[in-house]
Parts: sequence; C-alpha cells; structure tokens
Amino acid sequence: MNKNFYFLNHTSFIIQHENDFLLLDPWTSGSLSFDGWKAHPPSFLNEDILVAFINSKKNNTKKGNIGVVISHGHDDHCDDDFLKKIDKEIPVFFPNYSSKGALRRITQNDLKNITELSVLKQYSFGSFTLSSYILEDYSIDDAVITIKTDDYFLIHANDNSIPFSQEFIDFVIAESQGLKIYLASQTGIANGFPYCYPQFFNNHDVEELMNLAKQKITRTVQVAIDNAQKIGANFFISYAAYALSMPLLKNFSGTLSQFLPSPKNLKSLDLNWKNVELLDFAPGDTLNPEYATVVHPFWTESVDFEDICDEIKALRVKELELFDKNIQDKAEIFIKTFTVKNLESYIYNYLSNFVIYLDNANSNIKDKLSDCIIELIIENSCSISLNLNDDKVLINQSVKPNKRITISEAASWLLVSGIWNFESLYIGNHGIFQRFPADKYNEILMTQLQIFGYVYQKRMVPEELKL
Repeated sequence: MNKNFYFLNHTSFIIQHENDFLLLDPWTSGSLSFDGWKAHPPSFLNEDILVAFINSKKNNTKKGNIGVVISHGHDDHCDDDFLKKIDKEIPVFFPNYSSKGALRRITQNDLKNITELSVLKQYSFGSFTLSSYILEDYSIDDAVITIKTDDYFLIHANDNSIPFSQEFIDFVIAESQGLKIYLASQTGIANGFPYCYPQFFNNHDVEELMNLAKQKITRTVQVAIDNAQKIGANFFISYAAYALSMPLLKNFSGTLSQFLPSPKNLKSLDLNWKNVELLDFAPGDTLNPEYATVVHPFWTESVDFEDICDEIKALRVKELELFDKNIQDKAEIFIKTFTVKNLESYIYNYLSNFVIYLDNANSNIKDKLSDCIIELIIENSCSISLNLNDDKVLINQSVKPNKRITISEAASWLLVSGIWNFESLYIGNHGIFQRFPADKYNEILMTQLQIFGYVYQKRMVPEELKL
C-alpha cells in the first residue's frame, strides 16, 4: 500500500498512509493571504479535484479515513474559500488555543466535526496519532502539530522557527523511538522586515535589501536546524515560505527576488546541518517517508524548479495592474462617500480603541509599552500619533515616535472598514515601517497591534463602514 507525502504548496501536504489521508494547512484556492501574498508556486493539484476527492472519500469511509489539520488561523494555513467547499462533516483537527477567535473562523465556514488538540495529548485517527504543542512564550495562536504512524514521526512546525522547549523535545524523543523523524519548518520571512523598512537599505538598493533578507533567513533556518538536532530528526523539509508578495513586486517594479526556500537555494546559505539531511523535496514532489525517497514531477525533471518559479513570478508581475485596481476599487467606495477629515476621525477612533484593548489586556503588556509613541502617516494627507505614556491621540502634531507606519489613503480606508487587518500592512507588506532607535525591534508593540487588528475587524468597525 502507498505511504506518501504529497507537497501541494507552501505548508500544505497530503499525507497518505495506506487508505487514510490527512490534508495539512490547505491554501489551494489561489486567494490572497494577508491581502498581498499568493502561493508561489500555486498548488500543483487543482482545487476542484482536491475538493471532489475529499468529499468522495468522506462518503467511502469503509475504504479509509480523510481529515484536515489546520495549525492556526492565518489565511495561508486556513483558506476560507477552500474550506467552504468541503463537506461540513469532514473531520478537522485544530489546536486548543486559549483564544477562540481562530476556531470561530473555522466554524464560520460551517465545518461541524472539529476536534481541538490539547497540548501533548494524543489523538488517534485511522493510521495516525496526532498531537499539538503551543510555544506560548512565542505565540498563543500558532502551534506545532505532530503526526505519528508506525513508520515515521512528522513534526509539522510551520511558523515556529524558534527554539523548542525542553518539554516538547522530551515528548518527541519519547514518542519517536525506532521511527524516522521528519521536521518540516519555516525557511523564510513572515513579516515586513527588512522589505518594508527602507531605513535599513539605501535608495531601494535591491541587492543590499536581498542580502539583509538572506542574513535574517539564515538565522531563522539555523534555529530550525538546531531544533532538528535536539529532537534527533533524520530529515529536514523546507517549507512555509513558498509565497510571493504582490505589494513588494509592485513597490520594487518586479526587480526584487524574494528568497525562494527551495533545497537548492537553502544549500547556498551558510548553515550548519551537522547530521540532519535536507531533503530535495519541493512543491509538486512526492516523498515516501518509509524509505525517504522523493519523486519529482515531469515539469522539474528537465527544468529546474527555481526556473519554473521565476516564470510564475513573471506572470505575477503582469497581474500587478489588476491587483492594484482591485485595491483602489474597494477603497473608492469610501473615498467617494467620506472626506479626509472623516478618515482622520476613523484613524483616531482606531488608535483610541487600541488603548482600550490594551487596558483590558494583561496589565504587564501596557506597562511594557508605557514609553511608546506610534505615528501613523497617511500619504499626502495627515499624521496621527498615539502616546502610550498618557494615551493621548494627536492629529498633525510633531512627535518623536518609536514606530512610524506610512500607508496610502486607500490602505487607510480598507483598514478602518475592516476589509483589511493590521497584518495586511505588516505581514502583507502594504505599509512602510520605521523604528526609532533603529535597533529596537518593538516586538511587543507589533504583536499587540496584530492581535488588536482581529479584535477591531470582528467587533469594532463602525456600522456605516460595513459593506
């Protein structure tokens, strides 16, 4: 019987173990993630064929099981357009996060058969044993998923490229005895640095920018390799960065080459792999985990995978005019109805609500941000600042911010109307960021702005701005 990993795209695999199947983190519809990213390359398996297979398989359970595993609620791991198409009774496995916002997102797609995976508790599903682990010091809404069979132990780590805790390391070592261990981990950049921080490179010097990005990626990947060493992993799978930013293509006139995390490109970085084997496994490939052998499709047998992706990038550049028009068309609804003064008022309201959110959050967070000043600049319009020392929001007044965020008028309207989230600006690359001093990262501030973005989007958008 077949035992395979089919690499669809980004972090999405189909795991087959004889007649049982798991679909990991589907992002197959072609929809934009964070209002700016496209899967790069797109899923090699047509979305409708995949939906038809899943729904047909669900109705033939005597011939095995099929389920969906979603690691967290971000668009590039939880594709709403896809989830709306699958049978509502398909088993879905999702980490048991303390915040239920991401869970509500899944249930809003009418999925009914959801199992929440509690930390390090093991769940049986056909040939698979599943568990999750949340690295809470890093994030409370992102989890590592483990999948165990009688042949292998797979760690689906996705965006968790941070040092694993000793508790999790001990768990993997204990549960993987006698099995091949595969670690799949992020090998790219999942936020705006350095691409959206022009203070760190000169005059749009693309080569300098790409060197900065490679330095950051190298540090990120080395952490993941070190994790692989600590858990005794045999094999490393590079994923979670097979995405292309349309705003960056636009901002850099198509000249920017974001790092493609193919095995060939990873080998060009200064990394210490020690005894961990980097698999030559990329989207479109099939891996037999029992023997660690990879089969490539015909389109990369005679043409390099990287060349295929370059051609896809060229197609995306041709789509930029339509991409930009879609943004402008959405924003034009508000621009025609409201004034710039109205926009100032809505941004003022947005930042004031951020203060209320912080007041209701963990008190230690507010204390840590007490000396912080945020400045939001709307291009060719106004500046609005928030001083978290006294919670004052000021319009068009000179300040010395810790964090300056510059966005277009269109982006501003999409933010305050809830069509976009704050992550559209930062992770989606629709904003320009500066930090003062330059070496202070503002991690707590950025994390809280991202969390608040979801709170605002779901609960605080003014009625007159809801479409």
